[in-house]
Amino acid sequence: MRSRLCLFAAVAMFGVGACTSNPGARAVARDQIEALQDVSEEVKSCMRDKLESYSNEELEAVTDNNEELAFDSTDGIPPGATEEFTAFVEDLATCASAG
Repeated sequence: MRSRLCLFAAVAMFGVGACTSNPGARAVARDQIEALQDVSEEVKSCMRDKLESYSNEELEAVTDNNEELAFDSTDGIPPGATEEFTAFVEDLATCASAG
């Protein structure tokens, strides 16, 4: 469950990964965190805090070279994900214990 929620937030960033105009990856990820259902405010707050700890360059690295990943309904990181993407998802996943 926690991986799925964090993957959702990370995958949402791909909507703007190739775009340099606003709103940007940070804003999109923040909006997707807010849209998570059945997630406590405590977990969302933790995820927002973690998101804010990343620089814009780091968030761009999360989206770079992951456009072709095949996402499905399983928990887990898709094969071929970059180290940056994997680390980001794992970082957000630590928030599951906050709720």
